[in-house]
Amino acid sequence: MRPLILALALACLGLPAAARDCAGLRPRLLLIERLDQLETYLRCLEAELADLRDREARLRAALAAQAEALAAIPADYANIDGKVSMAEGRPIGAARFVLSARRSGAAASLALDRGVIEALCARPGGCAITLAHQALGFGFADPRVTAAVGPCVFDYDPAGGGWFRGAACGGEAARGRDGDGGATGPGGGGGAVIATAGAVCLLADADADPRGAPDALARDTGRGLYLIAAPARDPAAAPRFRCELTLR
Repeated sequence: MRPLILALALACLGLPAAARDCAGLRPRLLLIERLDQLETYLRCLEAELADLRDREARLRAALAAQAEALAAIPADYANIDGKVSMAEGRPIGAARFVLSARRSGAAASLALDRGVIEALCARPGGCAITLAHQALGFGFADPRVTAAVGPCVFDYDPAGGGWFRGAACGGEAARGRDGDGGATGPGGGGGAVIATAGAVCLLADADADPRGAPDALARDTGRGLYLIAAPARDPAAAPRFRCELTLR
């Protein structure tokens, strides 16, 4: 029996003091025969371990609640020339699409993520859009805004493809239907230009048509919005420029 008591006592002597102040109850080696003292000390340590487990559980719950709260904070989405950056698992608070182009190049387009459009612009009240034309320096650096429209209201119906663009993005308010299969041509009976900045930057509900005129739109046979750089629409366009669309 004594070897077991001695082993327990030595183990207890090696434990650090606990928050319950069990240190004052730790038996002295010379009083090893005091089993009642040892039992009191062990019960104190047992209660302390239970307290620590409870604190750990509460801390884990607090960290989980914090992670959930952070995940609910909207984050920005960006698509820069096809390179996407976003915070996985978080709602989208604003989106930015950028398409770089050259005056000597053909029309180029950047398909807008439908999930992003619907998350921001299919909600009640729609979203606010801004379209800007930016002249670029050598190496596509030093962007300088030379033309911009907006912000204006833009509302998109994911069920039927209908869209509405407010008057603040140029001229009168406009309506259209995405995917209505119309003929080619900007603003034609299907493919429609929603907004224009600096003549060469377009937001449209159809892609650029590489088979037709450099500034024409393809037939609007499917759902999807596009940011288009159409340098042929302005022979005096900057040698290097980019189109930037923001949604909030």
